[in-house]
Amino acid sequence: MEPRLTFYNNEFCMECRVVREKLAELQISYYCINVDPIKHKRDNVFKLTSQYLVPVLVDGEKILTSSDNILDYIVGHYGKEAVRPMKY
Repeated sequence: MEPRLTFYNNEFCMECRVVREKLAELQISYYCINVDPIKHKRDNVFKLTSQYLVPVLVDGEKILTSSDNILDYIVGHYGKEAVRPMKY
């Protein structure tokens, strides 16, 4: 089955890490796009969100930014019994 989620990520971003861990915990398949560490070089993120910040999650027509919004969404839509992770 093809993943329906696309996650724009930076390996050094702690907010991205929290989202990656929750996706792994819920065993959700997703495409991961690692973005440039330099914010102003993230043209693909800017085209989606009009900002350069990650994390960004795309689910069909829905585009989510910020780890809090993304976590609420994936737990609500994909993991009814999941516990939300604590912030670092």
